[in-house]
Amino acid sequence: MKKLLLNIFLLSFTSLILWAEGSNNQKRFVGGNLKDKTTSVKEASEAEVVDLSKAAVEFSINYKDIMGDDRELSALAVAGIIAIPQSYIEEAPDSEKKLLSEKFLQVYKIFDDNTVKITVLNKISSCSLNGSAFTSTLNDFIKTENPASYDMALVKTIIQTIGNIGDADSFGILFEAIPKKDWELLRGDLEKSFKMLLSDNQNLTLELISKGNPLELRTIFDLIAKNDENSKNFSAEIAENVLLRSIYIIDNSSSAGEDLPVLQQEALALLKNLQWTRASNTAVKYFEQAAREYKNGVIKEDDFCSIITSIPIVSPIASIQPLSSYLVSLNQLMEDKSYTPAENVVLSLISALGSVGDKNAFDALLGVTYYEYSNTVIAAARDALAKLKW
Repeated sequence: MKKLLLNIFLLSFTSLILWAEGSNNQKRFVGGNLKDKTTSVKEASEAEVVDLSKAAVEFSINYKDIMGDDRELSALAVAGIIAIPQSYIEEAPDSEKKLLSEKFLQVYKIFDDNTVKITVLNKISSCSLNGSAFTSTLNDFIKTENPASYDMALVKTIIQTIGNIGDADSFGILFEAIPKKDWELLRGDLEKSFKMLLSDNQNLTLELISKGNPLELRTIFDLIAKNDENSKNFSAEIAENVLLRSIYIIDNSSSAGEDLPVLQQEALALLKNLQWTRASNTAVKYFEQAAREYKNGVIKEDDFCSIITSIPIVSPIASIQPLSSYLVSLNQLMEDKSYTPAENVVLSLISALGSVGDKNAFDALLGVTYYEYSNTVIAAARDALAKLKW
């Protein structure tokens, strides 16, 4: 039976490539054993390599059921896949690319040999030969399989390939896998592929943030903030949306956790560094929430001072009213002598208002000079008053 099938293949193969009189290498492929076929592919000339490599892949597919887990058949499959020239694939018409993608996927599925699978994946990545079926297969692996059950090199290559050919589904699946304990040892690989897909999935990133929990917000922020390949605008937009979502979570949850305020401060710091004034309204909302958190002991004094001085850089106009109002409330406490505000907080407010120089801060700053603040505070208020623009 094997011999009959082999003869059928050889007849169809020779008629397909229309060799009137083949070279010695071509004859060796047709008439030789598996090792001869592999050698023929490896030694193929430029004129022969496309036909021989494709024939090797086809042969491997046709006889896998008969040969089983035969190492020599696996070697032939590997040689055939590697030998198909990248230039040929890149210049091939879409119909040929589709056919090659289907053949590669077939090899990937029917061979259990990890070397064969990795070779296929590397070829797919290097040639960007993505097909929806192939991408779907890799997506399903990440979504459903336990990586500990597979060869580590294979799993790493799967993740890398998704980074090269992945779609929107891949993006979401990678994001879900990153925090999972089963994938902990491969977190770095998952994050790298996730970042590779960021530029094509910016809207989906914003959607993930809009529904994200604190852990998901932290994951996205870290991946964006530490990714120098992103544009400053995109990084700023991510930071703004993370901050906005975190404000909502804290306002609507009694147990938002201790980590979220830290994330908020980091997001604001990034917005400050990027001078992202488009986040003006978000920054003002955050200041109002931060003031409550400071009062409740959630935010430390030094951190609150840093927030105060950062707000005007992100929101130079809209921040004047809430900052002034907060300083007025502290002045009222001094008048009532019910509580002495922290000097560093008062100085931060004065510095922030003076840095903007908006005349609407006049009453709040002037009020400082009427109360029993320290000489340092009063002097700072007078300096800020001198900076106001009329």
